[in-house]
Amino acid sequence: MSHPSSLHSVALFFRQLILTPREIGAFAPSSKRLGDAMAHWLEGGEHGAVLELGPGTGVITHSLMQAGLASERLIGIEQSREMTSLLRSRFPRSQFIEGDALRVTDTLRRHYKQIPRFSRVFSGLPLLNFPPRVRAELFRQLRDLLEPGGKVIQFSYRLNRGHDYESFQQCGHKFVWLNFPPARVSVYESSPKKGPHQRPDTGRVSRLR
Repeated sequence: MSHPSSLHSVALFFRQLILTPREIGAFAPSSKRLGDAMAHWLEGGEHGAVLELGPGTGVITHSLMQAGLASERLIGIEQSREMTSLLRSRFPRSQFIEGDALRVTDTLRRHYKQIPRFSRVFSGLPLLNFPPRVRAELFRQLRDLLEPGGKVIQFSYRLNRGHDYESFQQCGHKFVWLNFPPARVSVYESSPKKGPHQRPDTGRVSRLR
């Protein structure tokens, strides 16, 4: 598995930054330090299905694999066609969907007969570039996609306290000062969901349709 800091990855990042700056939300690729800080929160969820939103060139993806995530347990949603192609070539045993991560439920539904439930969601989306209602709607979708007690791990370049979302509580954070620019990793845990319609979790990820 090649390291994601290749010249091709960096060139692709800056090309996408020029074309879609709002969706990229950063002026430099994420560092391995940031990827490792995100992957730290994989612990305890490595045996379930894992969802990555906005994996970009695969920095966080690479750290997740190094932290022990089996490639076949990862599903990624990436809006850029070029980046999706890069991710598929770099991590062929994982599944990457070209689509809108903000409409995550609809995107997954178009590709899976039965949408898996996830133990962890790792997000590289620049959420603070979007209106509060868009962020709240994304977390409402994630609430229904997570296993009880599942976690959402989100990074931001704004270092103040992370935002609160309905049915989630912040359970941890970490500053990555040596990233450029410095970043804050915020961890959100979903409240246990009760009721007769709760779907059983098998820990399996079916293949794309």
